[in-house]
Amino acid sequence: MNNIFKALGDPTRLKIIDLLREKDISAGEIAEHFQISKPSISSHLNILTQAGLVYVERRGNYLISITAWV
Repeated sequence: MNNIFKALGDPTRLKIIDLLREKDISAGEIAEHFQISKPSISSHLNILTQAGLVYVERRGNYLISITAWV
């Protein structure tokens, strides 16, 4: 449960979840909405994945992030 609160306690991660609620997108597409580095986006996605709020699916050459939390 602490992982969920940690994941939701950051405004960047909340915005990522909002983006993923609209549609499934790649980390690169998520990064286009922020002025932070792609490794930082990956770190945020990792925290969301560990909390069970997001999961990643391979589609061809891309890893697509999908929200598991509505």
